[in-house]
Amino acid sequence: MFTTAQKYIYKLTKINRQKVLWYKISIIVVATILFSIVEYDDILQYKLEKYFLFGGMIISALWWYWTMGVLSTLLDIKKLQLTLLDDIMNGVRDIKNNTK
Repeated sequence: MFTTAQKYIYKLTKINRQKVLWYKISIIVVATILFSIVEYDDILQYKLEKYFLFGGMIISALWWYWTMGVLSTLLDIKKLQLTLLDDIMNGVRDIKNNTK
């Protein structure tokens, strides 16, 4: 079983990995947007706009799902922080009571 501190460190590491992944995916999305702006005439000429539309819809749905996962992880981190603070306060109370 992991301690609260170990869970906290794991969740922080997970958030950092997700941040790096978000940067990488953002680069791909920005590059695709720039490509679609520059090559707009070719996209219309070959009738590819529906593929860009469906791709955008799929990316939006995945992005929403991923964002909800990140928010869940952030809430878990906040809960672990409160648990750690509660453990520290209980330890301080025990020390205070034992020194009387």
